Amino acid sequence: MGFLKKHLNILLIFCSLSFFSGCAKSIIKIVYQKDDNPVTMFAETGERNFYVPITISDSLSLIWERDTHGSFNNSSFLFFDSTIIVHDLGGRVHTFNIHTGKQTGVLKNKGSVLSTPVLINYSIVIPLVLTNKNKTELIFYDYFNGKELDLVEIDGRVINQLLKIDDDVVLITEEGTIKRINLRGNEKWNISFDSFVRSNPAYSNGRIYFASIDGEFFCLDAESSRLIYRKKLSSSFNGGVTIKSNNAYLADTDGIIYSIKLSDGGINWVYNAGSRIQMNPALDNENLFIGNLSGEIFSITQNTGALNWKEKFNGAVFNSTPLITDNRIIISNLFKSVFLINKTDGKVSKEISLNERVKMTPAIKCNILFLGYDRGTVRAYEIVN
Repeated sequence: MGFLKKHLNILLIFCSLSFFSGCAKSIIKIVYQKDDNPVTMFAETGERNFYVPITISDSLSLIWERDTHGSFNNSSFLFFDSTIIVHDLGGRVHTFNIHTGKQTGVLKNKGSVLSTPVLINYSIVIPLVLTNKNKTELIFYDYFNGKELDLVEIDGRVINQLLKIDDDVVLITEEGTIKRINLRGNEKWNISFDSFVRSNPAYSNGRIYFASIDGEFFCLDAESSRLIYRKKLSSSFNGGVTIKSNNAYLADTDGIIYSIKLSDGGINWVYNAGSRIQMNPALDNENLFIGNLSGEIFSITQNTGALNWKEKFNGAVFNSTPLITDNRIIISNLFKSVFLINKTDGKVSKEISLNERVKMTPAIKCNILFLGYDRGTVRAYEIVN
């Protein structure tokens, strides 16, 4: 059932009306509201979806800006009803009102949260990497009742994004150990491979897919952990896996982009982007969009691997996955800006200049564009159509 709480201190800044005071202390609690489209894990689904089927303008109006405690990494936001949830490298998890930016809670932890938490049945599961230790604490916190449920100590650092499968969480440590754990903190299974993993896994139709720094692509049965296949494809993978229909898409450290058959790990096509790629590919209904560390962005046809266009952005570094809409690509440039790009030709329609490095994948919820950048700042822009 896990271990007793060791490192979690709870702090809430929550202002409300009361009989004697306008401010009261409590714990993080999210009042249940029906939400047909919550975002409960990194990239929304196990297949990793970065596509929002809406048309947006490049007219943006800043409505709020808030600071957290630490910086952000290549991760994403969570959303539930009117709440945005964001984690930082200082070990904290924050909640804000989507529309006003009012902070409604913060959990303080001693360590770093390097992967996006997941929301499962009124619980938030937080992977806390302990400082100067090769260990991770998986914290189960009941955000409906406002209390910690359990804590499981795991050997190894969890730096890859988590998966939510039914009411379980699947994690992969940096050392290549994979665990499936239920909400009671019990392991359903675990399996280890002799390879380091710095690639975000994906899940589809009962199977888990991931890649290793040794250039291998793996497929596991999600119920039993049985290895279905293991294919040597590349020199090394650091980018994450994205799935669409019957294919997986990912890129290696040499800049080669792969389309892989889910059935047997065979290669459909490859495209050489010429420079290191760190991110998950982003897909819409027809095309794949990806950037590299040399400041280039590519649009590639999913079915054939044919290049639609590529654009070079001098001085830019792209290492976090873009958000795709029907007409725009919204991508973070590590060097202090975010680009809104026309999806048809790769030309910039707007650049948002920021004060610090930008690593998080942008998000859109309730017609608001959310950005996160270093020193822990979150910005919310109304999209004026």
